[in-house]
Amino acid sequence: MSSGHGRRRVEPGAAKRALLDAIAAGDLDDRLGAIAAAVEARRRLLLTVRSATALSALCVGDVVRISEQISPRYLAGLHGTVVGLDDHAATVRLEHPVGRFASGRVRCPPLTLEKLATVDSALAGRDSRALGDRLDAGGDPQSRGLFGVVAGEFGEL
Repeated sequence: MSSGHGRRRVEPGAAKRALLDAIAAGDLDDRLGAIAAAVEARRRLLLTVRSATALSALCVGDVVRISEQISPRYLAGLHGTVVGLDDHAATVRLEHPVGRFASGRVRCPPLTLEKLATVDSALAGRDSRALGDRLDAGGDPQSRGLFGVVAGEFGEL
């Protein structure tokens, strides 16, 4: 099939293979710098889009788990509550201060946060009977924010 410009239309899979074959064969050696720059620009764009999408899904008050992609690594797996958002990151209040984060607040890239949708998921790896015992012990569970219930303390989201 040909287009109005005299070019033959190539299937996307075949075009990808042809490009990779040309690079491997050395046919594009004089253009490798430009190709590498174009690939890096595209990777940065995709990362920016993914980050913006993840950030737009977060709201102040969301309970999150810090993923394995975080640095420093000792933050991985910790739970907290989103207490602030800006154009590039979310500020998370950890359940318990740790390491150099004595205030308990950590500014995290959005792609390092996993939003926990329910009480059950917020309690992953915890004794869910302990939550039930706390709720059965009296007091108004609504007067405790989810964070307070999960951490075993009174508190707001």
